[in-house]
Amino acid sequence: MLLTGPLPGRRAHAAMLPSWRREVPDSHEGFRSASVLIILYPENGRLRFPLIERSSGPRPHDGQIALPGGAVESGESGEAAALREAREELGFDPSSLDLAGRLTPVAVSVSRFLMTPFVAVATERPDFRPAPAEVAAWFSVDLEELMEETSMTTATVRHDGADRSVPCFRLAGSAVWGATAMALSEFAELARRAAQRGALRG
Repeated sequence: MLLTGPLPGRRAHAAMLPSWRREVPDSHEGFRSASVLIILYPENGRLRFPLIERSSGPRPHDGQIALPGGAVESGESGEAAALREAREELGFDPSSLDLAGRLTPVAVSVSRFLMTPFVAVATERPDFRPAPAEVAAWFSVDLEELMEETSMTTATVRHDGADRSVPCFRLAGSAVWGATAMALSEFAELARRAAQRGALRG
């Protein structure tokens, strides 16, 4: 199992937390629930997962590289929200996915969301057909690329009207930072543990 043992949690998140945003709220009062989905699938003997580039617009996370996901609706579970949002954004049937578990929630202060990442496994690459209104592009990331320490670097991004340096992952040529990078930092550590146990199979 990939998600075996205690979760690294905030320690892993801290590696991708910008220096100018070191405060992490202990209270999540007033935060809305959101879910994102890491979809692992085998391709050519390797494990991969999709990231999306959100369509441009006025919302805080528009245009960013992200995991598929979004807000949890009233009466909906986090797992159901993750699957629904993945279906809406990537245009595929998620019924064949096997949910493997959840990671540590990430507090996203700019949009006041408490984002819970879920991990799902597919037996083959899903037929992704992204919704243009929500997804400008999608790309496939090799899990081993995420696990490499060399994928961790820094980038300059435009945030709150200023250029800021942020820690990020460089994946498939794109800089992945912020809450998505924090979630992936924890996932990368879990994947490295699984690889040491011989539990990763492409």
